[in-house]
Amino acid sequence: LQRQTQRNEQICSWILNNQIVLFAQAIHPLQGNSAAHEIDLEVLCRLRDDEGKLISPIDFLQVANQAGSLRSLIGKSSLPFLTGSNDDLMRWH
Repeated sequence: LQRQTQRNEQICSWILNNQIVLFAQAIHPLQGNSAAHEIDLEVLCRLRDDEGKLISPIDFLQVANQAGSLRSLIGKSSLPFLTGSNDDLMRWH
């Protein structure tokens, strides 16, 4: 129980310290035509621990939600991405 509590505190600390890493993955339809100028992206979220390792969402989303940090996680990580220009989005592609 103590180990789990420490892990939960670490996760909340990483979120509060903005140790959030986003990856954009292009989504292409398998059927039909997609306009060349349209880009659909899926944004993947990870946390980077103090050793630089990436933490999968399965290991932190429930903790973030229970601690009330999920809204902070989403806001801190996605706002710069969502407000970026088309040029910024093309770099993600």
